[in-house]
Amino acid sequence: MTEQSSASGILRSMPWPAAEAFTALLTGAASMFIIARLIGADEFGRGSIALGLILISLVGVNSLVHDALVRMPDMQPEDLDTGFTASFAVAMLFMLVIILGASTIGNLYADHRLALLIVAFTPMLPLAALSETLIATYRRGLDFGTVARFQIASRAAGAVLGIVIALLHGGAWAMAVQNVSMAAFSAGAMLFHAKRWPHFGLSWPRLTPMLGFCAPIIASQILTQGTGRMLLLAMGHWHGITMAGYWSAATRMSENLFGGLMQAAYNVSLAHFSINQNSRSTLLASLRDVQAVTALLSIPILAGLAVVTRPLTLLLLGPAWLPVATLMLGPLVVCFLQIRRMFPTTALRAVGRSGISLVASLAEFTTLAIAFLAVGRQSAVDFSFVYPLGLLAGSIPVFALLVRELGTSVWAQVATFLKEIAIGIVAFGVGTVALSSFADSAIIIQLIMGGGAAFVTAASLLVLTDARHILRIAGAWQHSN
Repeated sequence: MTEQSSASGILRSMPWPAAEAFTALLTGAASMFIIARLIGADEFGRGSIALGLILISLVGVNSLVHDALVRMPDMQPEDLDTGFTASFAVAMLFMLVIILGASTIGNLYADHRLALLIVAFTPMLPLAALSETLIATYRRGLDFGTVARFQIASRAAGAVLGIVIALLHGGAWAMAVQNVSMAAFSAGAMLFHAKRWPHFGLSWPRLTPMLGFCAPIIASQILTQGTGRMLLLAMGHWHGITMAGYWSAATRMSENLFGGLMQAAYNVSLAHFSINQNSRSTLLASLRDVQAVTALLSIPILAGLAVVTRPLTLLLLGPAWLPVATLMLGPLVVCFLQIRRMFPTTALRAVGRSGISLVASLAEFTTLAIAFLAVGRQSAVDFSFVYPLGLLAGSIPVFALLVRELGTSVWAQVATFLKEIAIGIVAFGVGTVALSSFADSAIIIQLIMGGGAAFVTAASLLVLTDARHILRIAGAWQHSN
């Protein structure tokens, strides 16, 4: 296998996952904007707090054995049964704990409806245990198309039902209906298509290595999700549920735009990187190529979005949501750092170094806790500007281990990172100047001119500063097809 072939393989595997991510963007982002606008910031904040508590637990269910099954060289039916049984047991345990603790959370906010909402979201947990183990078997076989088709259909159905409930003045219950129905459709579709249904049966000798590999990943993701959700809870506690709604909209806007695509890219790259886990030179070459392509695709979009947060918020959510425009800037920078860190983390997991995720999450949690206590309690807006410091602190141990494990140059990594930051800043400046020239124009014109100027500037600078590398990747892609 050549150094370029693995990267080409990742690119060839991306169309279906990318289609899934794009559909997730259309259904997730569009439904979020529509539902948020229909139910208002207060109801959206209430629903976001309830959903956030479930999402923390959902990480433990989804990640309990998924990556271990995908990475397993020779998976047997008993491995699937063991993974499903363990995931289902954990899901039921989390479900029981959440139901018992829902009233306490409701009392904390003096909001009985919040407690009922939390309980309404809990069916997502056992449904996820069923679907995620089956999904792992398809991803392990590089059958991303089947997963994508069912996920697309499930998200679309959930979005439609959620919007209908919002139109019927269901308030935050629209979010519960959307997410639970999406999980139910996904589980049902995977069961319908599965050649073999998972059975209840637990083998500790088979489960132990799965948990050994996935435990740091689970702890890392729970800590990461927990940090984000705790921030949301703190926003609601110190600044009111309406501010929690603003903060949730600001963070979820970037999550919806890039979260699905990042997850798709992670699943594809993990499968392909795992194939080359014993060839560090091939793995490093693939990593460099994928990072270059990802930078070219993401930085221009992020720069453009950062320029037009105000007109974009007015267009999608309306004047009542205008505080979201300023709050969005920090999460967009966080999104860039997440994209920048994702592939190195995936490569390290492929070679068995999954523990680095936990180290990174601990550094991130510590930094954000200090930043929130110092700044966030006084001002949510000020906190949004120091929010990226958490991801920055968490990225340091990841890239340090990458240098040691794959032998890449530390100065090359630093130089590339600083170059991308500089390009983003320049593009943001150019876009801001262009936007100010059309401040009195229609919102669509502001979006096109301001965002377009930033996008073109960033894309042009990225191509010019890395032309040889990008041309080689394009040539390898063309040759592989």
